[in-house]
Amino acid sequence: RVAVVGAGLSGMTAALDLARKGRTVTLLTARDAAGGSLRRRVDVPAEVLAGAVDLLTGYGVRLETDASLTAAMLESLANDHDVLYLDFEDLETGLLPEGLGRPDPLTLALARPGWFGGGSLAGGGFSLIGQVEAGRRAALTIERFLQQVSITAQRDLEGTRTTRMHTVVDGIAPLAAVVP
Repeated sequence: RVAVVGAGLSGMTAALDLARKGRTVTLLTARDAAGGSLRRRVDVPAEVLAGAVDLLTGYGVRLETDASLTAAMLESLANDHDVLYLDFEDLETGLLPEGLGRPDPLTLALARPGWFGGGSLAGGGFSLIGQVEAGRRAALTIERFLQQVSITAQRDLEGTRTTRMHTVVDGIAPLAAVVP
């Protein structure tokens, strides 16, 4: 069982990826609806967020809104679940226990076993694609953690890197632009 605390884009992405793999996921937010920074920073239309929630619940994710999130609640969630993922973009950091540290850049693991975190604290400012990437990265790490295999093996090539791949377009005539 996985508890995802914070229903921003990172949390929703992690919840979806894990539910698609058959994991039991509970997604909690202190707010009245899922969306986190998508509602506050980007102003995504309510019907779009409703569609995202429908997709999540369709995969079996249990969504709890208006959750009373406290430090004691986080401890309780950690005791009742195998894994805790914290979406820092939709979470008050003041309620976090001391000594969690910052998320590992590769695995998003925190200092406590079974605790992971992503979002703005995990690597710089707000970015939509960065939020999705954090959710996907967390889901991969959490799946490995639950399978009790290495969460770092074979991950050294993740992220941006130089490549020798290139595309040769010499001798190829350009086509006319497509106008919708």
